Amino acid sequence: MSYFETKIKCLRQNENGLIKAVTEERLIKADGFAVAEHEATVNAPAGSNEIQVVSIKRSNVCEVVAVGDTELWHRVKFTYSDTDDGEKERKVTKYLLVNANDVPEADDRTKKHLETMLVPYEIVSIQLTKILEVIKPSKKVEPDGGREVVEAELHGNTITTQDGRKFKTFHRIHGHTFGKAVIVDGKITLFDDGDGIELSSEIGDFPTEA
Repeated sequence: MSYFETKIKCLRQNENGLIKAVTEERLIKADGFAVAEHEATVNAPAGSNEIQVVSIKRSNVCEVVAVGDTELWHRVKFTYSDTDDGEKERKVTKYLLVNANDVPEADDRTKKHLETMLVPYEIVSIQLTKILEVIKPSKKVEPDGGREVVEAELHGNTITTQDGRKFKTFHRIHGHTFGKAVIVDGKITLFDDGDGIELSSEIGDFPTEA
């Protein structure tokens, strides 16, 4: 699994009773872009309406350091030296997302987290992010639970899942395209999981199972 940085826009009522448009960012651990999009939607806070996932990108964060005493998250960049098979030294850059109230606390928590490293490292930068929450993978949802994540192929205007089910779309392509798909309430959304580009936002809107 990888971490994905997601951004949603939605409408929500504030404490004064006014409906406001808000934009929120979350870090989601998922096994592909399609799953990350679904998790971003279903994990929007209660009272969110007209939810739109406006951005999904694979994060450079390799590990999350969660403490739980604050809602603030800092991106920590650190480097260390390693050797390849030819014994040539190279610099490795890694990123952590650290739960901390401020930069000094993020620095302390990073050092504590990395204290078992066997090679020297250098903390290069610590930056406060706009990430509000880190979402762990949800429990697997079985087909009768309303959502499936499957491998699928788009050929012509037909999406075929790995278990042989077929869905018709209004889109037609030449050749074949493969990726992960999310099936919800009999509708399918297909993504190119290789580079994370959504093949068509409309695929999930119109198909009927063939």
